[in-house]
Amino acid sequence: MNIFRILLAILALSWGLVKILRGKKVESRKNRDNVKIQENKKIKDAANNLKEKEQATQLNNEKNERFLADCRRFAGCKDMLEHQYQAYHACLESIKIHEIQKQKLCEILNSKKLEIKKSSSLKKNNLKKEYNQYVSKLEGMEKQLADSHHKYKEIFDNVQETNKSATNIANHIRKEYGVLGEDWYKENYKQVEFVPLPSTVMIGQQEHQLIIQDKSGKWQLLSMIMFIICMIILIKTFLF
Repeated sequence: MNIFRILLAILALSWGLVKILRGKKVESRKNRDNVKIQENKKIKDAANNLKEKEQATQLNNEKNERFLADCRRFAGCKDMLEHQYQAYHACLESIKIHEIQKQKLCEILNSKKLEIKKSSSLKKNNLKKEYNQYVSKLEGMEKQLADSHHKYKEIFDNVQETNKSATNIANHIRKEYGVLGEDWYKENYKQVEFVPLPSTVMIGQQEHQLIIQDKSGKWQLLSMIMFIICMIILIKTFLF
């Protein structure tokens, strides 16, 4: 009987030791698994952080590239404006020269008219020939003036269009790039002088109006004429 109890005790102790050892083994395995999970999580987090940094860097680089591209566009408009203003001043000088030459030709023609009136019949033919030659020169001069006025109108339109483009680009940079755009706007946009082109030119002490033809004016005149004609037809229809 004592032997049986001793065997039962030994069996119970053995079973308890086995359970304890197995529990420690399971716990050790769980700890190793947890360590591996934590390591994997750290690696994954590090990879995600690196990926986010790379994406942020890429976005920042793309934004900087867009900013530089917009700055180059504005600089292109500024350079274009400088060339257009040079062309504008050259065109004004051309108009001044042609106006002065036209005035001189008109004075010569007036003096030739007086000479023709006062001269004898023998001299009149020669004077008329000279007069006609000056008339031809005046017609040529008026054609040159008309071409200069047309060129002036083209330059005027180009400057307005370039001004508009430069203003839109500057406002876009200011709005799109935050503090960087605001600083750029303050430093660069104010340096561009968008001076409106005058509509007159001084020749000596006299101010001459420059001819700036507007195509829309022709259509407005035509519309007005058609309206008057329609009104006349309606009045005649109802009255007669």
